Amino acid sequence: MVGRSPAKQKKQVLCRSYAFRPPTACGIAEYTSALAHHITVRAPSLGTTLVRLSLDPEETLPPAKYLAVNPSDPTAFDAAAAQINRLDHCVVLLQHEFKLYGGADGENLSRFLKALKVPVLATLHTVSPSLKPTRRLLLAELIRSSKFIIVLSKAAAELLATQYQVEPEKVKVFPHGVPDVPFCFPEETSYPGLQNGHIRFITAGLIRPAKGIEHALAALRALRQVCPDFSYVICGADHPRSPAAADYRKHLLNLIASYGLANNVTMIDRYVEAAEMHCIIQACHASILPYAAPGQSSSGVLALSLACGRPVIASDFQYSRAVLNQATGIVVPTADAQAFASALAEIATQPERLRRMMKESYRQTRDWVWSKVVGQHLDIAAEADASPGPVPAH
Repeated sequence: MVGRSPAKQKKQVLCRSYAFRPPTACGIAEYTSALAHHITVRAPSLGTTLVRLSLDPEETLPPAKYLAVNPSDPTAFDAAAAQINRLDHCVVLLQHEFKLYGGADGENLSRFLKALKVPVLATLHTVSPSLKPTRRLLLAELIRSSKFIIVLSKAAAELLATQYQVEPEKVKVFPHGVPDVPFCFPEETSYPGLQNGHIRFITAGLIRPAKGIEHALAALRALRQVCPDFSYVICGADHPRSPAAADYRKHLLNLIASYGLANNVTMIDRYVEAAEMHCIIQACHASILPYAAPGQSSSGVLALSLACGRPVIASDFQYSRAVLNQATGIVVPTADAQAFASALAEIATQPERLRRMMKESYRQTRDWVWSKVVGQHLDIAAEADASPGPVPAH
């Protein structure tokens, strides 16, 4: 993201977020676009430019707003770095997830870091203690090359300290930014086409095997013995970087039929824009996140659900443990359908508790709204730009 400071300061500040941007169906794209938008709102004199990692040579983008880079072409990263290096003062806000930057694990990012001569603020969307050696080396290089590292939970910061020996003053823990949507109870809003039910659950986000939705379906089959009057929304397109996504969706459809849940489940099988997603989530009572990966260190859907005032029943993964508490959700063992069913029954049979959890989920995320999180980003960007000494060696 590119921005210009007020003219009297006579300098140019580059706040560039290196990641996909919508309409690419990607959670980091949504994160990046929201960050850029709210930087513009908070500091309109900076302006914004997003980098578009695109494999489509025919795609045309307005050059004042976007810098197009083909992630499979290493030389494209050289050209992008050269363009950035020509600015007098700049800071790069880089969103990191493996595989975004070309190659098997995003190794073309290494070339960009080596060519770049300006400070980098890197947000790590994956911090795991069990990375394979090649990814571990790439992450270590990114950490060395960055002025500051941003993570989305204290648990991720602790992993950086213990697994990568990163000094604490280099790591900033910021909440996952969320939209500032008005609170409402489900009966105060609606969304056309959803199944009726005493209680409505939702799993939102891009569909791929790691979502673990089969465990939610097995839990809902068991829930019918206690609370037969429920509905479940599965909302999201197939993940564009998951070759198994289409077959996984077919598998889910087969499970829905074999479990006798066809009258309970609604599938919205398309990419849903942010405002519509907020409406769908708020038309439900609680979110189900049955993720299969215990090391997952961030979840935009979990953060968004809480910000919409909806508690979350989640499997036991790094981010759910770090964020949820008794007032905002329930964490259950991964892939344990019976434990999920028991948690769902708790929610479904205690309506007053559920309403308290809705209110508390909303209250606890007021410091996560983008208007506040952007201020934290701008503060450390200014600190990085003003820091004495050379840019860290690449």
